[in-house]
Amino acid sequence: MTDDTAVTTCRTPPAAGAHRAYAGTRAPLLLSPLLKLPIGAIRPLGWLRAQLEALRDGMAGRLHELSRFLDPRDNAWLSPAGAGVHGWEEVPYWLRGFGDLGYVLGDERIIAEARRWIEGLLGSQREDGYFGPESNRAAPDLWPNMPALNALQSYYEFSRDERVPPFMARYFRYQMNLPRERLFPDSWQKARAGDNLESAYWLHSRTDEAWLLDLATLTHERTAAWQRGVPTWHGVNLCQGFREPATYYLQSHDRRHLDASERIYQSVMTLYGQVPGGMFGADENARPGYHGPRQGAETCSMVELMRSFELLLEFSGDVRHADRCEEVAFNSLPAAFSPDYRALRYLTAPNVPLSDAESKAPGLDNGGAMLTFDPHRYRCCQHNHTMGWPHFAEHLWMATRDNGLAATLYADCEVAAEVGAAGRVTIHEAGGYPFREWIDFQIDLERPARFPLYLRVPGWTRGASVEINGRPIAAAPQAEAYVRLERQWSTGDRVRLRLPMTVETRRWRTNADSVSVRRGPLWFALEIDEAWRRIAGSEEWPVYEVLPRSRWNYGLVLDGNSEWRIANGENARLGPGAADGPRAPTPTPSDAEVRRYSGSRARSDGPQPPAPASWARHRADAPGCFQVQIAPGPLPAQPFTQQAAPLRIRAQGRRIDAWQLDHTGLIDELQSSPARSAAPREDITLVPMGCARLRIAAFPVIAETPDAIRWSVPPRPAHPDADRYDPRARGAAAAPASSSDFSAPPLIVWPRRGDVAAVVYELGARRRVCAVGVYWGHDAQNMGNCALPVSWRLLYWAGAPVAGGDAWRGVEGVSAYGVEPDRWHELSFKPVLTEVLRIELQPRAGYAAAMLRWRVDLEAPAGQGV
Repeated sequence: MTDDTAVTTCRTPPAAGAHRAYAGTRAPLLLSPLLKLPIGAIRPLGWLRAQLEALRDGMAGRLHELSRFLDPRDNAWLSPAGAGVHGWEEVPYWLRGFGDLGYVLGDERIIAEARRWIEGLLGSQREDGYFGPESNRAAPDLWPNMPALNALQSYYEFSRDERVPPFMARYFRYQMNLPRERLFPDSWQKARAGDNLESAYWLHSRTDEAWLLDLATLTHERTAAWQRGVPTWHGVNLCQGFREPATYYLQSHDRRHLDASERIYQSVMTLYGQVPGGMFGADENARPGYHGPRQGAETCSMVELMRSFELLLEFSGDVRHADRCEEVAFNSLPAAFSPDYRALRYLTAPNVPLSDAESKAPGLDNGGAMLTFDPHRYRCCQHNHTMGWPHFAEHLWMATRDNGLAATLYADCEVAAEVGAAGRVTIHEAGGYPFREWIDFQIDLERPARFPLYLRVPGWTRGASVEINGRPIAAAPQAEAYVRLERQWSTGDRVRLRLPMTVETRRWRTNADSVSVRRGPLWFALEIDEAWRRIAGSEEWPVYEVLPRSRWNYGLVLDGNSEWRIANGENARLGPGAADGPRAPTPTPSDAEVRRYSGSRARSDGPQPPAPASWARHRADAPGCFQVQIAPGPLPAQPFTQQAAPLRIRAQGRRIDAWQLDHTGLIDELQSSPARSAAPREDITLVPMGCARLRIAAFPVIAETPDAIRWSVPPRPAHPDADRYDPRARGAAAAPASSSDFSAPPLIVWPRRGDVAAVVYELGARRRVCAVGVYWGHDAQNMGNCALPVSWRLLYWAGAPVAGGDAWRGVEGVSAYGVEPDRWHELSFKPVLTEVLRIELQPRAGYAAAMLRWRVDLEAPAGQGV
């Protein structure tokens, strides 16, 4: 290594200056420290290329064979007048990932097909600037045009088609001319208008037209007020909406906006994300009381959250966003797909030992088959999943304003970009990350040149090191920062970055003191023998259930060391977020937020923020501890399968026989650790979480101490004949403040079985019932997609508790069934003797129905609530 190498550590690259080749935000916006490279500048290789090629050959690349929404015949997205069918989000959802997939791979078939739809967009603009389907114009609903703009932005970055900027400008003029109250008035567009804001800034960076900032201000004012709290708990809305204040921070320069996005993220993760894998429990909506590792995340949510982190990384340069993006990409996203990417499932959870076609409501928010691997259904995820890996590949490298390059996300690839006075540099990146600890970079230049090279050092590593041409640098790179290497580079120079990966356990205090195992960026799950069973579809496009062929109900044995004592709080600083050096404090949820959304976690002595998870490190050679087994040789092309997993961890466990599946086939909720088990100690194998479609990644801890708890088998309902069953006492909670008060766990019912859905209430014994009270929920802005039902009726079980046949009968002498908001609907009727009540209801078309409370009044003693 020559003496002219300057080595420094920085939290972000400089947010000053202008790159001579690449566009970024312009003043008066804050200058983004990282600049996105043109699509095609990064050529993914290795396992990442294999994911992209599988997407190309699977659902994403051939979705026109599966989706009626992509039928070009009479399609409103191809009509110059916007006339026709299929005019909502499906086409632009698919297009913004499909086009990028073709551009990243250089696939001419995909590029040509994407161009046909791009031409449809460009050819549909009206005189007033509006474009797209006319069916969205009346309200207007501008949400579908937001992903369409993203597709146009990517197309421009790839093609430099000069029609795109003026097209977008005319459309934004149309928005400026709308009456204020008609701009993003409600629903998805109001929650997601941060996407519109980002597109306005993208155009401003290329045209420098000041009026676009007026539109940006108006967009921010008309967007749901994310800076003041959480306006919607719908999972996908959260994943893309939370970044809006941080995006507007570029214009406002008000640190409170930047902090608001981080505070929302921390609020959501504190309440619902105390699980491994980078996601949070929102199997449609995040619900109080439903926060454990059996709660799933939509595939849509995964790709949207990755996109948010990629944009926030570009705007801020903050390494934490890259760490978070990789955590989702490596641990959650792969398991949402079949290994060949020919099917996906709607929901994927950290603990999911059975992935079948049976409804898991109410444990999961939606009824119906949510866990099958299916290429034909899950309408939103079916189209939106296409952007996940292509956008990740586009953000592996970014330019810096001091005419350097930054390695921001890690995977094998080749990048060619403009740097300094050197012109073009090509860097070859290899090493097998995230499964291996080291990453190699080889420089290829036309002539020697001096420029800075930034390498991200993740927050989870300790003791990172860098070598240049085989010689170590003297400075120690800091975690959660960049190491900056500036020198006179020459062709053939080699840099090696080593990121030590230590086996750690993390204790999830708010989830029954369960524990997860992590090594570097990878979380680990129990290896469960998977039986893939085709249940529908064709030979070419099959639908699969995945069933377990081995036991899954294990707790981890951590005795023989001090891990459990450490995990109880003695060394809580050993995890991500413990970077060296000062950093502004992380905004945390307020007491009000915790009180409003913590549900069953609220204590009798007032609201208490959930305690942070704690970390413990382990010596791989400690008796009874973890043993890492790394497969020799190069990585397989598709490493995200159980069979091909490049590394495994050997551990010890004991079965907990009382840990079973509930009556729907969903894994029972965790009970408290440490747990007692009489089963023998066994060697168990853990695989990377992203390799396991069936998995247990949040484990109980087994102990033989006096405080160890013997688990019990939870009771099962006698009458699961309903779309919804909830064992919680519905009448015990206080009356809601209004129909929009979702602070206690509601029952959300989707119209899955024709127009009629059903809710069952078990009394536990035969009782004489004379009246019920029902309080309906209503999300006024429909950001949670809940509306008052159209109608309902009450039935009772007149036969034996578990007898066959139709023994449901309607109550007689009933008063009026009401569906008004903000009030109890008291229903009196001729008394009936029964064990079970059933409400049949008709949700409004396209909306879910929400029951906030259900109170049952008994004849004797009079007025008693159940």
